[in-house]
Amino acid sequence: KMAFTIGGGVNLEKCYANLLSADTNNDGFLSQSEFLPYLQSSAPNGLLDTNQYGSPLTAFSMLPQSFVGVYNFFACGDAFVGCPSVIGIDISGLLLQGSSSGGGAGEMLSEQETTF
Repeated sequence: KMAFTIGGGVNLEKCYANLLSADTNNDGFLSQSEFLPYLQSSAPNGLLDTNQYGSPLTAFSMLPQSFVGVYNFFACGDAFVGCPSVIGIDISGLLLQGSSSGGGAGEMLSEQETTF
């Protein structure tokens, strides 16, 4: 079975599965503390296990600024604006897709997903 991919070979099924498994409290939001394990599970060969100095990445605040920007873009609407009052990145649509369509995550992309 061939996985659905976009652009440079992104496996959406794996991406969505990683998002869902990183949402450890199953609230439909990917918090900052859940974002780091999501990135680490998605990166090849432990690429995000340590920073450029070899220290283990153990907290969101230790991520390179580009990854913080990605989180802020999806959680806050702007890569350069933090929003500590926001619960996290809304992934509740994945929960609904998985339960209503038999696990067919990736069937429909939102406007934000297709734009990004």
